Parts: sequence; structure tokens; C-alpha cells
Amino acid sequence: MIPRIIHQTYINESIPAVWQEPQKSCIDLHPKDDGWEYKLWTDAGARAFIEEEYPGFLEDFDGYQYPIQRADAIRYFVLAHYGGIYIDLDDGCNRSLEPLLSYPAWVRRTIPTGISNDAMGSVPGHPFFLRVIDALPKYNRHWILPYISVMASTGPLFLSIIWRHWNSEGLNVGDGPDGGRVRILFPEEYNNHPWSFFTHHLGNSWHGSDVKLIFWVSNFPIRPLARHSC
Repeated sequence: MIPRIIHQTYINESIPAVWQEPQKSCIDLHPKDDGWEYKLWTDAGARAFIEEEYPGFLEDFDGYQYPIQRADAIRYFVLAHYGGIYIDLDDGCNRSLEPLLSYPAWVRRTIPTGISNDAMGSVPGHPFFLRVIDALPKYNRHWILPYISVMASTGPLFLSIIWRHWNSEGLNVGDGPDGGRVRILFPEEYNNHPWSFFTHHLGNSWHGSDVKLIFWVSNFPIRPLARHSC
């Protein structure tokens, strides 16, 4: 059901050397001769697409404080519009993704947010991704830390919140092209096994010092406050 299109994003067409190998692995495993199409969405190309196809979102798109927010947003829009598979540049392909084309949509499980947005697939116009792009303006808020602002406005935390609402409303049903089911790709299918679909490489280039603080705090167990008698 999912069309044979691989979407990736970067600032321009000059992909850093560290990501050229994973990019090549996905292109080589999905050749044009087998009906696959590869689309690299540069910053300029992404903005032109939003301006032409979704002009009502252009002000929000241009107004994002951090470039990664635009990189997050464009992946949802192209999946909703064209369908296909989105893959982060730091995720290489370990084998053919053909088996993942048989689902109307899929995302991968991650901890602690719930689901991630680094590898996703969808038919064009899947109702879940239409819900996602409709929700983007509502969640466009600024928090104290850049990492939280990105995660909650366009990143995996935002996507996980929409996903939780989707499930709680009973919409995760129906496997046909018009159905609302979203398959969850579990960690074993994603990485670290010979039969996994992807291999993860060095990434997270947008993370700043604030995320290091958050990860440092997360290493400490949360203990209840002691009760003192008066």
C-alpha cells in the first residue's frame, strides 16, 4: 500500500561524509529499476513545497525558532502528501524495506517518548498523519530549554502525544488504504539484529548542552520525599 518513495532531509545536497554511507545503503537497496524513487528535501525545497501545497502553514514553518523544527515538520507533510518512507540520514538500511510497504502506516517504538519520528512510513493521506500536520500549529510553543521546545512542538514527544490521542479515541483500526491503523515497529525490528530493517549511525547533530543536562538528570533515580513528623 505504501508507495516506493524514500524521503530524507538535509540543509542542502552536500551530505556530510559521516552520513553518506547510510544514505547510500538505502539508495542501493532500493534501486530505480525496482520502482523506487528517492527524494532529498533540502531547506529550499522544503519551503517551496510548503509554500505551494500548504500555504496556510507557511507562516508557522518560517516562524520556527530552530531549523530542526522545520526538518521535523516537512517529514510529516511529505508523508501525508506523497506517502512513502521517511528515514533520518543517520539511519542506514540493513535490508530491503519492501515488507514495510504492506501496512497503511508505521512508526517505531522508542523510550521514553513512546514513538519516534526518525523512521516512518505511510500511504498518501493517511488519517493519522493528516491529524499530525493539522496539530502542528497548536503545539508551536516555546519552552525554556531548546530541547524541550523542539521535542514538544515537532519532535518525538509531539508525535507521541498525537499518537496517544489517536489510540484513546479508538482510531487505530482498519488496515485498508483508508484505515487508521498505525503499525508499531519494535526495537528488534529497527536495529541491532541481522534481520533488522535499519542500522543506526552517529547522529543527533542538533542536540545542545540542554539535552546533556536532561540526560544527566535522567540518570539519577527519583526518590520520594521523606515525611517528617511535626
